[in-house]
Amino acid sequence: MDDNDEDIFCTSLLDRYASRPNELENMSFAEFAATYTTDCKESDHESIDDNSTIQQSVSSTIKLKNGLGSMRKRKRHCVIRFHKEKSEEEKYRNLIMLYYPWRNEDINLKANFESFKEHFQHIQAIIRSNEAMFSQNADENARAYDDLERWGPPENIWDTVAPNAEYQQAQQQDQGTVTEREIGRDNEPNENVDLVSNSTTANRSEPHERYSAQLGKTLMTVQEYRAMMRSLNKQQLQVLKIHPKWCKDTIIALKHDLPSPV
Repeated sequence: MDDNDEDIFCTSLLDRYASRPNELENMSFAEFAATYTTDCKESDHESIDDNSTIQQSVSSTIKLKNGLGSMRKRKRHCVIRFHKEKSEEEKYRNLIMLYYPWRNEDINLKANFESFKEHFQHIQAIIRSNEAMFSQNADENARAYDDLERWGPPENIWDTVAPNAEYQQAQQQDQGTVTEREIGRDNEPNENVDLVSNSTTANRSEPHERYSAQLGKTLMTVQEYRAMMRSLNKQQLQVLKIHPKWCKDTIIALKHDLPSPV
């Protein structure tokens, strides 16, 4: 940007999605956010005409329309997160926005239907298909998470996966025998994208006010994370590795009405 340029407007992820090239016409907003990121090396912001018939291959870099520059393909899909709305109309509106291809937010999300729910019911097969790419066992996950938030983990789970772990940890801390160990890079936090809704009342507001993309957002630094991991004893580390498997098995059991894993 030129030092004297008065145009300092920063485009949002929604703006860039709406200006995606023609070959990505059928890509949903969720897939776009998980697949592409801003190309910081881009210097040529030459625009592409809306009616362009030039066939571009889906490569590592895409050129956006309307002079919004370019984006590059991520090496691997990132995790996307978003807040679910409790209002029925807002819930259906967000589902359409996330999982159904659109170009104009004002026109395409509601289309010619009386409500977002009515539009959703008309296209729900497409939405559910796209949603499945990111939300496997979504309902079961939501219920399991709500139960965990409300009731906490089962009282006997730690004794099940690592008997006497807490007692042994207390002994080791008293004796000062907790062993430090290096944790590989595979345990470091991964890049993710938050699609955070900040408005539940208005049907339309500025995109960057309603949704934002936050890359590499973490609750602690890598140094803090490593220090915490090094403080774990052997059995606690086993618990850390077993817990995700237990959660997955519990979700599968809930889905298929099977006994909870022990």
